[in-house]
Amino acid sequence: SEPTTFFINNGLETYSPSNFANIYANKDISMAYAIAVSDNIYAVKTHLFLGPESLINTAHKVGITAQMKPVPSLALGSTEIKLSEMTTAYAHFASLGKKVKPVYITKITDLNDNVIYEYKPIEEQVLDSDLSFLMTHMLEGMFDTRMSENITVTGQSIAGSLSRTYAGKSGSTDYDNTMIGYNPELVLGVWTGFDELVPIIKYEEKSYSKRLWAQVVEEYFQGTENNWYEPSDNIIGVRVNPITGDIYYNTDGYTKVMYYLKGTQPPYRY
Repeated sequence: SEPTTFFINNGLETYSPSNFANIYANKDISMAYAIAVSDNIYAVKTHLFLGPESLINTAHKVGITAQMKPVPSLALGSTEIKLSEMTTAYAHFASLGKKVKPVYITKITDLNDNVIYEYKPIEEQVLDSDLSFLMTHMLEGMFDTRMSENITVTGQSIAGSLSRTYAGKSGSTDYDNTMIGYNPELVLGVWTGFDELVPIIKYEEKSYSKRLWAQVVEEYFQGTENNWYEPSDNIIGVRVNPITGDIYYNTDGYTKVMYYLKGTQPPYRY
């Protein structure tokens, strides 16, 4: 994570994205930390490393129909996408990779309560369940205020008002603010902005989407127990520094259990 200029189109063009407030870790960081603080440089590097078509193909798998161009800025949201489709996309992680399709009518009955029609969920695995679990685990990071190093995690302003475990991601432009988050039972997306293309200037308005999201999910689950995912036998938990991803025997810094596919956990550092 450092100021970076990307040379594209065989070096004929350059692309120089920046992080929020031009704050960079200026060192190697973990994907979990990059997601938690929304590090743009990490996102673009990952996007280009995988190949621009990879993001487009995966987006189409999870229900996004927008026409996307395979450009570096796609990793940062250069294509307008409907909130309903973005929320559906995150629902695929919430279902651990199972196909999700929005429905508005779940059941129709007659006057005698005989079922005329009832929706049956699609039983189709479109994403790897273990990888979906790992992504969900990393998306918890936006609410982990102990991961705020150099820059705060993006969910810092609402983390204190959440009473249970959620995964989520926020996003913002000069004109939009979005918050999408979930647990095994509910996926909720919130967008705030103006009907016309008017910039959001007031600082307090930039947090409306997060605050609305937090209020709705907390009221929805009031009086219920925390429900979360369990790792499969193919996943191993390792206590690491979540910012660097390194395993330390002795450290004064923050450590937490992070999950990996067996055989991919990081090496020990002394």
